[in-house]
Amino acid sequence: MYVPPWYLTSSTCAYAANLWALVHAFRNPLSLRMLSPSKREVPMNTRLNRLCVGIQKGGVGKTTSSVNLADCLARLTPSSEKILLIDMDAQRSSSKLLGIQDGTTPGLRDLLMLDDMRVQDVIHATRIPRLYIIPSSLKLAPVESMLMIPGEFESPIFRLYSKLTPEAVSEFRYVIIDTPPSMGPLMMNALGASDLLIAPMESGSGFSFDGIDDLLKIVTLVKSEQLKHIKPPYHTDLQLLGVLLTKHDKRQTLCKAVHSSLLNKYKDDVMH
Repeated sequence: MYVPPWYLTSSTCAYAANLWALVHAFRNPLSLRMLSPSKREVPMNTRLNRLCVGIQKGGVGKTTSSVNLADCLARLTPSSEKILLIDMDAQRSSSKLLGIQDGTTPGLRDLLMLDDMRVQDVIHATRIPRLYIIPSSLKLAPVESMLMIPGEFESPIFRLYSKLTPEAVSEFRYVIIDTPPSMGPLMMNALGASDLLIAPMESGSGFSFDGIDDLLKIVTLVKSEQLKHIKPPYHTDLQLLGVLLTKHDKRQTLCKAVHSSLLNKYKDDVMH
């Protein structure tokens, strides 16, 4: 069952506060840079509107964060603006939460597998006004294999980007990408198509640090590939917006210890 964002109001849950701060930051470019001080080098006139929510771990809150962020933005942005959520996880959790129960509905698989398939052909309205979704699909294995073959941008990690050019998604103010729990071709394509990355981390787990350093190395690799293969006016530059604490209970000793260690190691990259 989908829990709407305004339900996340527990005073012990830093996640809710971080999520609301993120929503308001996206609506105000200045706040976006203040939220994560290390990102102040991003030009103020840059239209940062493609956000990947991902890390190569499952059960850390990627789908919850993606859906709630998309929901909040859809409800708070002007009526003339739309939000697009892309579900890239074979479990289809985002799709199900937003009312797309049928795994055969035209969606991600068709968009990535068929050269003549346009973004507009696989976008579906949700029950939330102004929020639209490209649903995930059953049987994504052929997609993973196909994404290992270079395409238009001479790199296999830009298949999704080639479909999400500024012209193709111009009607959407923000594009939120929910990712699978592994660093495979789908995750790489999600990163390659994004301007910003949020990495959800469960503060109640002693294994929370697993994957962050590897993820940062992947971000550096993707940035290099973006600079090499995507030229102006289509150029994008992936930035780590920050690490988003999830399942955080400040009353718990482990949560407090993980939070403190994160701040010591990653400093401004931790949203708090």
